[in-house]
Amino acid sequence: MEVQDAQDLVRLLEAKPELRADMRRIVLTDDLLALPEQFARARIETDLRFREIAEAQRHTDERLADLIEVVSGMGTQIGVLKGELLEMRYQAPAAAYLGRLLRRARPLSTTKLADLLDDAVEQNTLTDAEREEILLADVVAQGKHRETGADVYAVVEVSWGVGPYDVERAVERPDCSANLAPLLCPSWRKKS
Repeated sequence: MEVQDAQDLVRLLEAKPELRADMRRIVLTDDLLALPEQFARARIETDLRFREIAEAQRHTDERLADLIEVVSGMGTQIGVLKGELLEMRYQAPAAAYLGRLLRRARPLSTTKLADLLDDAVEQNTLTDAEREEILLADVVAQGKHRETGADVYAVVEVSWGVGPYDVERAVERPDCSANLAPLLCPSWRKKS
């Protein structure tokens, strides 16, 4: 078959498919002929990289979950530390914080407080349960009431924040004696 124009060439290639490979080799450059093989290799390498990235992401997700767990636990620990720091802050200069209510305000050591409460239990002016409740107070200070001059003990509930529950606890705690005054000493207050 003689080829006169492009249409003849197309008909020849359709009639004899074995000539197509020879024609490609002549018409196309080596770079273009190598593209299908290069593309196949690139796809294999890309698939491998995606698997590696997916595995790395899985490890990152696991580490992030561990980190979230640690940080979540730290919130509670930080809250405890803030509360303890605030308690120490109120205990050291009790006179400064309680001066509006008491003269000669002095915080009682745990030992001194326990001795006083034990004496009250022995004299039947306090129950053991009331003793334990008062021992849980953050600060107990002794002083003289500013208006009456009477000896009083201030039971101080120190908290980073104060809400309705904290007020109820402070008011319930000193019910065991008329000489105890409930005090709330917050770093901030809830509006409710």
